[in-house]
Amino acid sequence: MRAARRRWGTAALVAVALLAALVAGGAGAGAAPRPDAGGQTDVPLSGACPGGLSIVAVPESGPPMCTHGPDPGVTPTDLAAQGGGRTEASAGIQCYGNGTSGPRVQLLYAYSGTNRLASLRDRMARRAAEVDAIFDASARQTGGERHVRWLTDANCDLDIRAVRVTSTAVPVTAFSSLLIPQLKSAGYTSSSRKYLVWVDTGTSITVGGNVACSGIGTLYADEEPDPERNYNNTQGGYTRVDDKCLFPVFDPVGGKVEAHELTHTLGAVQGRLVLANGTVWTNGSPHHTAYGHCTDDYDIMCYVDGPG
Repeated sequence: MRAARRRWGTAALVAVALLAALVAGGAGAGAAPRPDAGGQTDVPLSGACPGGLSIVAVPESGPPMCTHGPDPGVTPTDLAAQGGGRTEASAGIQCYGNGTSGPRVQLLYAYSGTNRLASLRDRMARRAAEVDAIFDASARQTGGERHVRWLTDANCDLDIRAVRVTSTAVPVTAFSSLLIPQLKSAGYTSSSRKYLVWVDTGTSITVGGNVACSGIGTLYADEEPDPERNYNNTQGGYTRVDDKCLFPVFDPVGGKVEAHELTHTLGAVQGRLVLANGTVWTNGSPHHTAYGHCTDDYDIMCYVDGPG
């Protein structure tokens, strides 16, 4: 079981595949090339995910998606104690092209009861801008610039879709078994989209106190530096976050939960994967854990998540 210790003190991000849905302002460091093993689809399913990660789903084309399971729920009190209450300044999202071409992060709202998208839309736009600011602030620490390529309309307004799901698909524990299959059935299967999904848990927007916000994301075991070959760039993915992360009580978090989970879906943090035949498929990121995080504690992706 993964420990619930998380640290949000800085906005730095660790990932080997941030090109698919981000616009780069400078060159990034390359990862070790993957071996010529005939493609990830040739890897036995029993060994397709490194460390403590497990298979989420097997797409019709492409490799299995992996996940470490739900991240520990984070409360406002947790964040205040861990120095994570600072919100990055944000001027809104960036606009690129016609808003739909190329790889994009698409925002979804999944609900099983009352459709509250109209009342939550502005808060979603705020979180999206905060997520963008977190990525850009991280890049600027090393003299770069990065922004999220959101799916928008021609006027640069976020395209946020509501998707009705069953009540059994709402819990975070149903992410892989029910939520992802139902999203796929609704048509959200594009290989050029990373889907960031807020799931309506039926909680009042005025909730206060120590309510917890949970999230989970998918990734592919692939550290190939060529963005045209890395599965984290060429395949889709899913990020699920509680609607509670949108509520006023979580405003001090400033999109950090969403940014953490989205960074998983963009490819972080790569672990070491050795195939049954002894082939090293991925060497893993520096300081990686067995569950898709890192250990140096100076990054939004780093916390003690369990043994290994």
